Amino acid sequence: MSGNKVGIFDSGLGGLTVLRAFDEICPSADLVYFGDTARVPYGTRENAELRIFAGQNVDLLRRHGASGVIAACGTVSSLLTPEEFASFDLPFSGVVSAAAAEAARRTRTGRIGVLGTAATVRNRGFMKDILAVRPEAELTYMACTDFVPLAERGIFDADDPELAAAVDRYLLPVMDADPDVIILGCTHYPLLSEAIRRVTGDVDLIDVSREAVRAYCS
Repeated sequence: MSGNKVGIFDSGLGGLTVLRAFDEICPSADLVYFGDTARVPYGTRENAELRIFAGQNVDLLRRHGASGVIAACGTVSSLLTPEEFASFDLPFSGVVSAAAAEAARRTRTGRIGVLGTAATVRNRGFMKDILAVRPEAELTYMACTDFVPLAERGIFDADDPELAAAVDRYLLPVMDADPDVIILGCTHYPLLSEAIRRVTGDVDLIDVSREAVRAYCS
């Protein structure tokens, strides 16, 4: 991606983890951010509606001077095809490809967990990119439908009983598959990483926000 100003959009707070990663990895980047809190969450939406949202968000960021756009949203990134990326007529990337490539590189056993929204799981986000590198990989998906609402409410504390119960509900079945890598497949999920880590222990967690920014800045 080239250009002087990078537009970033997400359904709400999650995309701020991409801004945080830019601040750490590529602090000179000129950024403009749109959090679509009026329509959060995206993860429960139908594909046709998500495509409309993506186009509207790109147009908004373009009007605010963005010459390239990152969809800081695992849901949208899992849905759109390379052809749809190209149709926006400006450099456009998501948060799936770089994280999938990193997961495929870092797994030793080939067993990879994918935490995502209902739409990401429905669209089997990350699968194509992972299998292109590791065709023998075994993916275990989990739709973590309560994670985005919890994050949007500011519930990040690992000791919060509501968050702890949600983490147990979603992560324990994934851990039964014995993954050595788990993708935090929504940009909201790194906000909950402390609580997630209590269940996953030393399993390698892939932060889609950081991987997307590393790919952009490389």
